[in-house]
Amino acid sequence: MDAREFFQKVVVRRYASFVRRQRSRPLPRPLLCPICKSAVQELDRTGAATGYACATHGNFKVADSVFARAKAKHYTREEWEAALDKAKQRTEPDSWPLVITDDFF
Repeated sequence: MDAREFFQKVVVRRYASFVRRQRSRPLPRPLLCPICKSAVQELDRTGAATGYACATHGNFKVADSVFARAKAKHYTREEWEAALDKAKQRTEPDSWPLVITDDFF
């Protein structure tokens, strides 16, 4: 196998395979606060909830079931803030409020 043949059979195929893998990977996106849409830090995941550390709204968790509802995409900021207030009312001291689907009703 000469250099040209090696290049065609090995190098080009490996590069093409590498490029295909790179295109199929989703780009990492910053986590956004579901209430104010600002970039936040994700807190440790607990059970079926995602934790958020928002500069505006503090530390809180949102149950995955909230995002499973198609309607969650259309909640207004006021609805989210009201739900967070309900969650804060039932939160034990030294724990984070957990927003659940019932908080939106």
